[in-house]
Amino acid sequence: MTKLLISKFVNYVAIATTEKVPRGLIVTARGTSGHGSIPRPDNPIVHISEAVAKLGTWQTPMRLNDTTRVYFQKLAQIADPELKSLLENLNSSETQTVMRQKYWTEYSKLRTSIVPTLIKGGFRTNVIPGDAQATLDVRALPDENIPGLIEEMEKLVNDPAIEIKRTAGNERPASPPSRLDTALYRAMEATAKKMFPNAITMPDMLTGATDSSQLRAKGVQAYGISTPKTDEDSRRMHGNDERTSVAGLNTFTQYLHDVLIAVAEQNH
Repeated sequence: MTKLLISKFVNYVAIATTEKVPRGLIVTARGTSGHGSIPRPDNPIVHISEAVAKLGTWQTPMRLNDTTRVYFQKLAQIADPELKSLLENLNSSETQTVMRQKYWTEYSKLRTSIVPTLIKGGFRTNVIPGDAQATLDVRALPDENIPGLIEEMEKLVNDPAIEIKRTAGNERPASPPSRLDTALYRAMEATAKKMFPNAITMPDMLTGATDSSQLRAKGVQAYGISTPKTDEDSRRMHGNDERTSVAGLNTFTQYLHDVLIAVAEQNH
């Protein structure tokens, strides 16, 4: 019964063949510290706020790759009338505005995203600090030119008090997408068709990051799949109410089992 209910619920199966890559940036504003009772034009809090506002609302250029081109073509086949119309007119600026407001995940798959996640500055209510910082969670398209992106960001901010630098630390490598002609992908596609006969299967680009990027960089054909979920479930990721259903987890486990059997049968 669980599998039957889930089967009716699933309208597509997305198999991740590539993913965006984290490229964190630090934005720093520097000025002159002093007493809070004396306004200063080089107040770092003001400068960092203006820079973050510009960067956080900037619409970076849209760009498709081999994976997302197929993904959006297939998604248009099952989308509701509004989304279908948008996907058929992706180059329209009006389309991009609507997608940014309503279809956040799909919007992110079309471009490198820049999201402010941390901001800090000051240490007392009556003191103007000498500097302030903001952290940007940049999720880049696999072929993004990061030095070139930073140059564009600096032009957008247009403020000599602002410095934008890469963060140091663990960075997942960009790599070619996994192939669609492997025994594993064929098994995943065939199993999806068997379990969800009314659903279509499509390659996908994750907006998040996984260890598959390191595997792909070494030449391993890695694929990502998750439990069945609604769009609302997807938006809860990393939120206070992140969740997955028990029924979805059961179906996911069954799917992995059947994929393993299908791969073994192909190689027998």
